[in-house]
Amino acid sequence: MKKIIHWNAYPILWLLLPYVGGIVTADCNNLLAPITFHVLFFTGLLWMIMAMTIDHFFQKEGFFRLATMVFWFAAGGFSMWKADERNTNQHFSRFCVQDSLVVVNGIISDITEKLKHIQVTVRVKMVLNTTDLRATDGNLLLQLKKDTPVPKLRYGDELVFHAKVERIAAPKNPNTFDYQRFLHYKNIHYQSFGAISNLRCIAQSRGHPVMQLAFDSREKCIYTLRKYVSTDEAFAVAAALILGYRDAVEAAMTTAYIDTGAMHLLAVSGMHIGLLYGALIFLFQFQIAGSRTRRNYLRTSILFVSVWGFTLLTGAGASVLRAAAMFSLFYIGRALRRRADNYHIWAVSAFLLLLWNPYQLYDIGFQLSYLAVLGILFYYSKIYKWFYFKSKVLRYAWESLAMGFAAQLMTLPLSLYYFGQFSTYFWLSGLLAIPISTIALYVGICLLVIDPFFPSWSPIFGKILQFWIEVMNGSIRLVQGLPSTVQRVSWVTEWAVWVLYGILICWTIALQKRRLNWVFYGMFLTSIAAGHYALKSWKDYQYQGIIVYDAGKNTVIDILRQKKCHTIYSENCHRTTRARVAEKCHNAMNISSFTDCSLNESYKDTFLFYYKNVIGFGTISVEVLDKFQKKVASLPNNWVEQYVLIVDNPNISMFELKKQGSFKQIIFNTSNQKSNVMRWKKECQQLGLAYHDIGENGAWMLKLNP
Repeated sequence: MKKIIHWNAYPILWLLLPYVGGIVTADCNNLLAPITFHVLFFTGLLWMIMAMTIDHFFQKEGFFRLATMVFWFAAGGFSMWKADERNTNQHFSRFCVQDSLVVVNGIISDITEKLKHIQVTVRVKMVLNTTDLRATDGNLLLQLKKDTPVPKLRYGDELVFHAKVERIAAPKNPNTFDYQRFLHYKNIHYQSFGAISNLRCIAQSRGHPVMQLAFDSREKCIYTLRKYVSTDEAFAVAAALILGYRDAVEAAMTTAYIDTGAMHLLAVSGMHIGLLYGALIFLFQFQIAGSRTRRNYLRTSILFVSVWGFTLLTGAGASVLRAAAMFSLFYIGRALRRRADNYHIWAVSAFLLLLWNPYQLYDIGFQLSYLAVLGILFYYSKIYKWFYFKSKVLRYAWESLAMGFAAQLMTLPLSLYYFGQFSTYFWLSGLLAIPISTIALYVGICLLVIDPFFPSWSPIFGKILQFWIEVMNGSIRLVQGLPSTVQRVSWVTEWAVWVLYGILICWTIALQKRRLNWVFYGMFLTSIAAGHYALKSWKDYQYQGIIVYDAGKNTVIDILRQKKCHTIYSENCHRTTRARVAEKCHNAMNISSFTDCSLNESYKDTFLFYYKNVIGFGTISVEVLDKFQKKVASLPNNWVEQYVLIVDNPNISMFELKKQGSFKQIIFNTSNQKSNVMRWKKECQQLGLAYHDIGENGAWMLKLNP
């Protein structure tokens, strides 16, 4: 009987799987580390020694394998705990007094420029607080307003600035992107808000020499593209395609690539490494002077320097690191004249990258990249055999389609979970955009290479690059304009991902082994997924309630009922702000119908009533008090639960408010000043009034029984 996986043929799996298990365990429960993992680590090590030295029972293969798995499970957990910079005694947060200004000295490690502000990540070296000066370590994210002409900040610049260090807060609105968790896996846990005018640059080029060279080279390459590609849109896409620099890509263009399933073209990945490798191999066809050994050494050196130099130049993202690591292992095996198994290279490269940085496991690019490669390795040849074409053009097209289907098959459940949508025409965008992007990538690399030596040729290559980028953008827009380009999916939860992968595994084994029992297993899991989808749809339809969002200085209120949403917002609240705070929630709840009005307007339907700052919904009412409306209105008796929402800093006290009626809860949103909210909360505590502070506790949500 043919096996799907020959476990003994891939001993690296006995290291990789327990190591990953240890990482996940430590991430789920940080209290286990480091003592528990220390004990397991030395227990596994002792068992391994016993298995190798003591006769009879301990020399059995099963015992040695168990000892090895325990050892690497503990190693994974301990490495995850150790990777968190907050567990070091020198972390700067240990020396910063809460809510007080400190003087920080740090070196820039990353810069991201936005429209109205700049995000700068600095590696903190020293902190001066009210008592003393301390040498420290750790990453601090600076959110800087562009209050003055922006100075040229670069990697490696050493800065001195005043900062009020704050812990990065968890998301305040339901179903929104967890920015705190995202930054946690980049080892960034604290931030500071300020202005560019507060910074003082005291030294330059203080970063790591290799990274300094990579950042300086990338800056020169970006300048070259900006110089010879005339339109902003073409430059932005060219910089993303060639260098992985996406700061200049506008939101509309990013959305177009996401909707068509072509976003991987704007993230440097294995395709780029493969094209670079192919170009170098083509150049090596020409004879190099010297002995065969010398030529081999020279060829290997050039390949490694080129691939890893390109990896650093493009920012060393997870997907390009995966490709560079797999390439290195493949070429090492080839140089040693050893046949390198693709699955073994896949597993070893993942193991090495996780040894270097266990946080990589939670990088979306890392997960999708490795799953896509696994899908291509396992499914591509099987899918490709479905059809055969004599025409080279059709055969090439089918190869691209088969590879796209294979990669999509393995990444689809995880993509649905992370992004909540499926690109219907991903195969069409791949057929159109991948050949064009290949040409554009080669032309762009030629432009960057020849510009220092033959600048007179650069404008020609710049025009050619701009032409192909515009053709690629046009093809992406064409696909985006097709009907039903994006299918929204809101029912895929964490456990549903495992069910979907279980379905894929069951049907794969059923087809591979021709066993009917695996068909039944697949059908059983499919019925579970279908039941989960039906239950989620029913719950979404039955849901009715009110959500008051954390919208900064604005007010955004959603009234939800049977997949319909009515939004009430403050007068100056822009549509983009409303979408930013509520769109993810709308998608998660499968909202299909929308109406809205401002706080100054009125609205009425069969279930909702809004007039003069009073929201009537079912059996409850929410009265909105602002600087114009400071007193509650007389309400009908059918509204049995009364709530008060205070916005825009009205000049009232809770003592006056209590005299006006009996309220179940008082809500303070983030449009109020913090000092006023603190005063109102103290008054509520004195009077025994229930309250909810959105700025501290997140969005206020009230669910009504249907």
